[in-house]
Amino acid sequence: MMLALAGAVCIGGCFWMKNSRKINVICVGDSITYGSGVKKTRKTQSYPAYLQDMLGNGYKVTNYGLPGRTLMDCGDRPYTEEKEYEKSLKDKGDIYILMLGTNDSKTFNWNRQEYEKQLETFVKSYREVNENTQIYLMQPSKCFPKESTGTVAFSIQNEILATEIYDIVQQAGIKLKVPVIDLYTFTEDHPEWFVDGVHPNAEGNAAIAQYIKSCLKK
Repeated sequence: MMLALAGAVCIGGCFWMKNSRKINVICVGDSITYGSGVKKTRKTQSYPAYLQDMLGNGYKVTNYGLPGRTLMDCGDRPYTEEKEYEKSLKDKGDIYILMLGTNDSKTFNWNRQEYEKQLETFVKSYREVNENTQIYLMQPSKCFPKESTGTVAFSIQNEILATEIYDIVQQAGIKLKVPVIDLYTFTEDHPEWFVDGVHPNAEGNAAIAQYIKSCLKK
């Protein structure tokens, strides 16, 4: 199914807004979106930056990722309490790509009931600011354990990402009728894409951006 936006026309396989207005793509997330794995070059090598290059001049891609943030308000660093959340709403994107959950999986944060409830509320908050927006939920990428310790860094529980969060995101996509980009499955066999088992390196971010682009065009 091709992506269709109100006021857009299809030219050469890409969507362009009438009157040459660029399609506004908003990436919302934590340090994985922010580009912590390529911190010094995140403006050119985070996955939103690569996505901008790949989509071209007909699109404007904005990175609203923030390191360490959680979806849940009961988490240690809620995204919804940050200015970037308010900015991402006010930006009224034509497309929203939402991925929060990695930090929610931490041992001291995880609460399935709250994550399930608040994910639905979070998605609806973006739909309310632009009824014509296309929202994509994205499964958090796989997090790999360190060889030296056998555990994932930063108290992240990959088993929670692989089972509970994966299931909740899938079900939310069905319930809210939004597409789900399965980044977990896409990354699960590629530990070489991550600098510390959690944050993608430049190669990983480029691969992720290419995969997202392919999902947007389906």
